Amino acid sequence: MLISPSQYDTEIDGRLHEDGNGNLIVDVGFRDLFDYFFSALGEKTAEQIAADMEQYIDGALSPRAAEQARALLKMFIAYNRDLAEYTTANNTDVYNLHGRALVDYLKAYQAYLADTRMRHFGREYSDLFFGSEEKYQAYTIARMELGLTDLPDEERKRQIEELRSQLPEKQQEIIRNHERMNEFMSREQAWQDEGVSGEELYDRRLANYGYDAAQRMAALDESNRRWQSRLNDFFQEVDQISATDWPEADKKDLIEGIKVSSFSETERLRVNVIERYRQKNNNSQN
Repeated sequence: MLISPSQYDTEIDGRLHEDGNGNLIVDVGFRDLFDYFFSALGEKTAEQIAADMEQYIDGALSPRAAEQARALLKMFIAYNRDLAEYTTANNTDVYNLHGRALVDYLKAYQAYLADTRMRHFGREYSDLFFGSEEKYQAYTIARMELGLTDLPDEERKRQIEELRSQLPEKQQEIIRNHERMNEFMSREQAWQDEGVSGEELYDRRLANYGYDAAQRMAALDESNRRWQSRLNDFFQEVDQISATDWPEADKKDLIEGIKVSSFSETERLRVNVIERYRQKNNNSQN
């Protein structure tokens, strides 16, 4: 099977095209395809995934284009191998870096990435596959660096806006959406901290977001409440069964039967993740 268990119910991301002469049309879709297949690393080995992707390539393209695609696949595999070796050799705990140390680390890492991409892909393919990402990362680092200065707030904002204006419009829109989402989440958290609920919460949403959004958010709240109630009921039964002295195999079969009868196939994927998290928490507390 070409896809891994975690990719069930998903469509293969990316695309493969060839021109009228049977040559591969190289575009960013090839990287999307590579990322999709290799997102299953851990469920399968790199060698298994590469074989799956080669099989997919052979089924999607004519022989000449397929040969070109396999050559490109080898470039990606060698590039990823270099990244893995670099990460192992430079085992930096990024989460404990802050301020100037974090900015300097990110600058050095981006310089390494740019150099490695050039070595493996050359300028044309490097720009094609990673150019947009590199622009966004450069913007992010520059913005972080501005945050370390003692510039007045207005001047800092002006320079950030100037940096943003140099990005492609699509990336600018992503940043604007992200900022709107952060503002929305901060406002919702503040209301939650105040204990606002029910009709008053609806009225505030209506005033801030409009009727349609307030209705959608109310429906989402109700859906989340129902989902949480079903989860609580299920895990209450799980805890009761787990506390018995029945054989472990019987417990497992009974819990699985309750899960199948209580949740859809897609919902069970979410429940499985929550189960693993609960089990990990329980183990760490014992």
